[in-house]
Amino acid sequence: MCLVVDNKFHPTGKPLTAGENIIVGKVLAISYTGRYLTPYRFKEVRFHNDECKLKKVSLGVKTEYFMEAFASSPKLFFEVEEGYHAYTSLPIARNFVRHSANGNTWKIFEAYIPKGAEYYVGVAGDIVSSEMVITNKMIN
Repeated sequence: MCLVVDNKFHPTGKPLTAGENIIVGKVLAISYTGRYLTPYRFKEVRFHNDECKLKKVSLGVKTEYFMEAFASSPKLFFEVEEGYHAYTSLPIARNFVRHSANGNTWKIFEAYIPKGAEYYVGVAGDIVSSEMVITNKMIN
């Protein structure tokens, strides 16, 4: 999954640092065996004491910049591939769930980006961070 960075939040191309916990929606697949899996890479998520704290990772920024093709005023964008992807917009998360199909059941879980974590804001109601805590509370 790639996040296209919103330049109005990142004019220098650098990530922001969370000044407080940021509440997000994390989409997980529930496999036919009942395991919780991340989209695209299908890494298993295991809850302990009602949450899953994901280990800190480096944000993988794709250094290629590209221009928005049909903009009235062209803007440069760049992508972030590595990191923990989630949604800041519940309707967009629900749209992802509604249109995903591969034999799994998709659910949205309440999660947060912890204070001090680095993150990028995307152009499509999405966000990627260096750290994330997923709760076992489903919100859809």
